[in-house]
Parts: sequence; structure tokens; C-alpha cells
Amino acid sequence: FQLNITDWDGLIVADEVVTATSGTGTRGTFDVTVPFEVSRSGLGSIIVFVYSARDGSQENVIEIPVQIEK
Repeated sequence: FQLNITDWDGLIVADEVVTATSGTGTRGTFDVTVPFEVSRSGLGSIIVFVYSARDGSQENVIEIPVQIEK
């Protein structure tokens, strides 16, 4: 899946591809560290999704609000 971290302005400050320990159709685990920098603290988001194989659009989008500390 794709993982984005956004800052308080909605700007993407990190963009990472994450893969699980198993293949498609089975459950697996994952562990990822995503480095990023911001100029100040504030409310941001972690956004995860997959790209559609059909047309490249974002599918199964989940946005999680987080407090980002500088």
C-alpha cells in the first residue's frame, strides 16, 4: 500500500510504499519507519491507500489525523 504523511497545510511531507510479509489475498504484518521534516508542530495526517490497477486512482483511502511535533 501507499503511505503519505501530510502537514497542517495538507502538503505531503513523506511518501512511502509499504509491503507486508505475505502476498495478495493473505494477511501479513508490516513495520515501517518513515522519515520526514516539518517547519513547525501542528495537526497532520497519515493517509494510506492502494492505487487502482484499472485506472491509477486511489482506492481504499484511510486518513488518520495525528499531532506532528517538530
